Formats: sequence, C-alpha cells, structure tokens
Amino acid sequence: MNSFYTNLKAKYRQWILTEGEKAIRRVEGYIGRNSLVGDTPFLTVEQFSWVPDLEAKWQVVRQELEVLLSKVDELPNFQDISKDQYAITTDNLWKTYFFYAYGVKAEGNCRQCPETARLIESIPGINLAFFPS
Repeated sequence: MNSFYTNLKAKYRQWILTEGEKAIRRVEGYIGRNSLVGDTPFLTVEQFSWVPDLEAKWQVVRQELEVLLSKVDELPNFQDISKDQYAITTDNLWKTYFFYAYGVKAEGNCRQCPETARLIESIPGINLAFFPS
C-alpha cells in the first residue's frame, strides 16, 4: 500500500511541475505583452528618466555602501531573509541590505543610508531595492 502512495505522489508531483511550468510561461508572456518598457533582454538608459540622476550620484551611494561593508558580518544572510535561498546557499557569504522588498520600505535601513534611499525613492514604481554582497 505504501508503494501505491509513493507512486501516486511521484506521478502527481511531475504533473504539478509540468502544469506549473506552463502556467509560469503564460504569466511571463502576459507580463511581457503588457510591460510599459517592453520585454527585450536589454533596455536602453533613455527609457528611464531617473537613470541620469542615479548615475550622477553613484559616489554618494558608494560612500554609504562602504560604511555598511565595514561591518559586513552584521548584515543578514540572504537565506535568513528569504528561506527560498537555502536551495542555493547555506553559508554566511551572501549578505543583503534591503531598502524595499515587495513594496515595503525598510525604514531603519533607509535612515542609515539616507541619500541612497532618496535616490531609490525617485524611481517610479519601485518595489524592490537592495545592496547585495
């Protein structure tokens, strides 16, 4: 009886994976067809009015990042924030410092890097922004 359930589970697992992949492709197609900036692999700088200001202030962003990197061991591991990442990393080397995640502002992090936060907030529709290491 146990092998019956094992076989049934394996069969439906494959079906779920196959159908899930099809659903993901349909969603990706929908997003691409309805994107305000297109779905080409590379986008041009001219498509984003906020890029020149961000590029002009890269040194300010770098200065705030350097302060964080001086205490990198205190930064959270990516997999400790997003459990899905345990599939690809379990060590303490992939650090993250979020400003926004899923549209939610990390107030404390933004206060620690106020100029970077201000630049990020100038990006229309921002819902994800972070320093990875």
